[in-house]
Amino acid sequence: LKAIYASNAQLNDRCVQILSMLRSNPSIPAGYLAANTIALLRQFQPDLNGYDFSDLVIWQADFQGVDLNGANLSFSDLSDSVFTKTLSSILTIAFH
Repeated sequence: LKAIYASNAQLNDRCVQILSMLRSNPSIPAGYLAANTIALLRQFQPDLNGYDFSDLVIWQADFQGVDLNGANLSFSDLSDSVFTKTLSSILTIAFH
């Protein structure tokens, strides 16, 4: 990837584009693409503070040790994802 993207910022931008594409294209089958893209982001940007992960299927993501302060996870399917500690300041929970 370092041969394809000249900087970490370019790789970050591409990952954000992929997540945005997943969010705006519900016809893409649910799977592990969002979680894999987030894992890739973590390799170059371990602080995910402020990222928009809303409305995504994020299966089995590993958020342990990740700063998610200000990250938007609203309406995301976080099935089997793991976190360092219990999420705080949850304002709304929807059960299906």
